Amino acid sequence: IITGHFTNTGTTNFAAGTTFSVSRDLSNSGTINYGGSALSIGESWNANSGTFNTAGKTITFDGFSVSSTLTCTGLLPGTILVNKTANIAGPTFTLSAGCTVTAGATWTHQGTIRNNGIINASGSWAVNTLGGLVENNNTINHSGTGLIITGHFTNTGTTNFATGTTFSVSRTLSN
Repeated sequence: IITGHFTNTGTTNFAAGTTFSVSRDLSNSGTINYGGSALSIGESWNANSGTFNTAGKTITFDGFSVSSTLTCTGLLPGTILVNKTANIAGPTFTLSAGCTVTAGATWTHQGTIRNNGIINASGSWAVNTLGGLVENNNTINHSGTGLIITGHFTNTGTTNFATGTTFSVSRTLSN
């Protein structure tokens, strides 16, 4: 568990069974070898630099009362979860343009989830913004049975649903 920012410019090895949790930003221009299956990041991560294989891992953004950005190019291997709470309204989780992720089953964020990239979701994907906003500016591909948004949904991009998908928004839907 790393309290604060984690900057890696060399080679860092984490053995299997090690908890990899960064309370602030993750910055890597070197190599990270991690044998575990879960990683948590409190704030932001630019996955475009360095070497870090995230295939088969669950990456959770879980910082308290802070905005976060995930930046990558192409498909980021692994599964992304957002589980952020706040004592203030307004922090934003942003998926940057050019970044494609696979969504975990439930995202909870008190604020705004801003998608400028591509989110691929399956199964029943629940997005609970606790009264906040999901803002889709690029693409959401949902191949599952349900997309449930607790909060507002603004779609200026493309949202694709599989046949038979249940789609619900608890507050305002703007398209």
